[in-house]
Amino acid sequence: MKRLTRVLAVVLTLTMVAASCGSDDDGSGGDAAPATTAAPATTAAPATTAAPATTAAPAPEEVGTAADHLGDGSLGE
Repeated sequence: MKRLTRVLAVVLTLTMVAASCGSDDDGSGGDAAPATTAAPATTAAPATTAAPATTAAPAPEEVGTAADHLGDGSLGE
């Protein structure tokens, strides 16, 4: 019985490998020439615009590290 189970497991494994390696092509053959397409129409470049006004840099925010919070109870200790 154990031998049958092992053989069945090997056969099913090989079946899954073969199915995953198979082609999922919908076509009947790879000999057909690819369809030709026309080149897209050219368009004019957009007009240039003025650069946006500069803004003040944002205020730097305080960045905390893990060492800042160790032992102060904020980590649920």
